[in-house]
Amino acid sequence: MTPGNFNWFLHTMLFYHTKYVIQKQQMKRQQKEDKEEEENLGLDEEVEDNDENNEDSEDEDDEDSEDEDDDEDEDIVM
Repeated sequence: MTPGNFNWFLHTMLFYHTKYVIQKQQMKRQQKEDKEEEENLGLDEEVEDNDENNEDSEDEDDEDSEDEDDDEDEDIVM
């Protein structure tokens, strides 16, 4: 094997190995993201339900506070 052939062989193997390692890293990253998405599905739904309930109760609170403001105005006028 000549030095030129060895150089070519070494660089070719390094190129393929690097490509293989990068592909493996991407697969691991994708699997990790998929796993996190699966774990978070149930939690997101609960949070959305709670947010909707809070918005409804806030609307009711706003209506109550408006009524209280009207009562205060009436007291002043009398």
